[in-house]
Amino acid sequence: MLVSEIMQGNVISCLADDGIYTILEKMKSEGVSKMPVMDRDGALIGIITDKDILNASPLECGRKSILDSAYLVSKLKAEDVMTREVIRISERSTIEEAARIMADSDISCLPVVNGESVIGMITKSDIFRLILELFGARHYGVRASFKLLDKPGSLAEVSEALAKKGADIVSIGTIRGRTEEGHATMKVQALSKEEVEDILKPLVMRIVDIREA
Repeated sequence: MLVSEIMQGNVISCLADDGIYTILEKMKSEGVSKMPVMDRDGALIGIITDKDILNASPLECGRKSILDSAYLVSKLKAEDVMTREVIRISERSTIEEAARIMADSDISCLPVVNGESVIGMITKSDIFRLILELFGARHYGVRASFKLLDKPGSLAEVSEALAKKGADIVSIGTIRGRTEEGHATMKVQALSKEEVEDILKPLVMRIVDIREA
């Protein structure tokens, strides 16, 4: 799946010389917590979040006095508090690449670009929603995690055995936890927990967890 398939389009942005209170009001009215910052030519030059604004100091203005700080803060602009080194991603990149960049860089969003144009934003919330879908979290059924036998085709063998018993496989994938070796996680419908467990036992090395969810 590509970034363009789950990104948020209709990007809400601001200009470098927009005041931070104006930006904060815009964020509230649009229901966003971060914005790309553009120059007058439409080029991406930064990103600003509600936390940047709430943590803003009057000293950002280059003023040493903190008297009448509310007034001084009101004079701050996006360019005074924004992050200038913006990590971005192409619309043709994969979701896995976007997730890796956000995790490794400890950031919560990425502007999505087509050439030099910002055409969307992708956030951790978008990734979380995708994970819900990939693991069938919105569908009730039997969720089983199991360690596969160390042989080619073992996952296909499990899937085939379940299908022969009338199971509807909602989701399937392999994951690697912090304390576990890689194992498969599958959600199925149309079979009971006991039926799924009986099918899995002779075909897998170990059942890590099985439950109705």
